[in-house]
Amino acid sequence: MATGGGTDRRIVHGVLMFTQITFGISYVLNKVALNNGVNKIVFSVYRDIVAILFLAPLAYFTERNERTQLNAKLFSTVFLLGFIGVYGAQLLVLTGLSLTSSGFVSIMQSVTPVCAFLIAMVFRLEHIRFKRIDGQAKLLGVILSIAGTFIASVFKGHAVVGASNGFTLDLSPWNLGALVLAANSLCIGAYINLQAPILKHYPAPFSLTALSYVCGMVCLAATGAFTVNLSVWRITKLVDVIAFTYAGIVSSGLNFALQTWCVHKVGPFLVIAYFPLQAIVASFLAFIFLKDSLFLGSIVGGLFIVSGLYFVTWGQVKQKKLDAQEEPTEPLIA
Repeated sequence: MATGGGTDRRIVHGVLMFTQITFGISYVLNKVALNNGVNKIVFSVYRDIVAILFLAPLAYFTERNERTQLNAKLFSTVFLLGFIGVYGAQLLVLTGLSLTSSGFVSIMQSVTPVCAFLIAMVFRLEHIRFKRIDGQAKLLGVILSIAGTFIASVFKGHAVVGASNGFTLDLSPWNLGALVLAANSLCIGAYINLQAPILKHYPAPFSLTALSYVCGMVCLAATGAFTVNLSVWRITKLVDVIAFTYAGIVSSGLNFALQTWCVHKVGPFLVIAYFPLQAIVASFLAFIFLKDSLFLGSIVGGLFIVSGLYFVTWGQVKQKKLDAQEEPTEPLIA
């Protein structure tokens, strides 16, 4: 991991602010498109086509020497990657967005890295050493994130900002949307973990992302061909075109490249630290333009989730330092 000087760090902070602000804007634009009646499958297909058109040239010119040949076994894994991380995740997040709000979706996205860690732990790609401080931090983070997801899923509460529908503690559309968003986080967590073994044999992350979008888009288009009327594929409102174009270029393409660069420069902890900004931007814009409310359950659950995310990320960073200190060194020969 490169650290860079003061100027580099200022650039990184600016880039991280940009990515989270633009993610927040994307959720609001997506919500507008859904409110206008755009079909979720149609929106996802168009978004993925735009993302592929953006990522393909980027992958071609930057990873020309890194790409290896895809055999049948490797391609089947890439297809699974696209099915889970593109087809499944996009339909789930749009379904969750249609049932809840832009701000709530952005809050729930913060649980994704914790889901990725949990899946890695289940499949023994990650381990927790409970007697060390890093293991205890990760365990506490997982517990906090699960508690936050549970609170946000079952407890809506009163509106802190905007109109209130009163106290609710039942399986309303909002609660169902929260569960769907939790499933989306699991899909993305699985997508992240599937990438690691594939990248060992195909060390080209941009190319792999582009291929996974192609596979996911094919699955979405095939589903749409059998379930969506031909007239629904026609999008006439400019704001809807802007929404899927923005999502494809900025959310799926540009921000992926920028966050990869930031992780390389400063590591994952600082990247994760900017996640709450996304929720603030989305909630503010949704309140201004969509008259969305911000509910107590979302705030309390979000605080638990973000706190858990920090503990898990800090534990992973601390683990690397402690493991490095425990590595045996060869004695100096006089």
